[in-house]
Amino acid sequence: MLKGGPDQPEALNNLAMLTLERDPDGAITLAERAVVMSPNDWRMLDTLALALLRKGRAADAARALAPAWQADPGNPTLSFRLALAETGGTQRARRLLLEIGQRSFPEHAEADALPAELLRAGGPH
Repeated sequence: MLKGGPDQPEALNNLAMLTLERDPDGAITLAERAVVMSPNDWRMLDTLALALLRKGRAADAARALAPAWQADPGNPTLSFRLALAETGGTQRARRLLLEIGQRSFPEHAEADALPAELLRAGGPH
């Protein structure tokens, strides 16, 4: 089923994504293993952050994404995920969403729905 076996970071990452909805804790474990094997691959960090977000661990998700985002702040998917992790109405979340608003990326429709929520979430901080 998983070409390359369960000890390949790409396979672990894909398995984490497949199990995310039904077993977020298991997805976190798989994603953490993938990150250990491939710590500089933004896709592994993104999957870990997404799993952490599913468990309501936004601060952990932001910490997981920080190195990848700092290495590639122009990546709209990373900026979107970081904004999700910081949706407590923070200025940074708003700025990230505004920066990626006109760019094309897989989560664009979901991102379009967020700015109004953020602005209603307490105004500028």
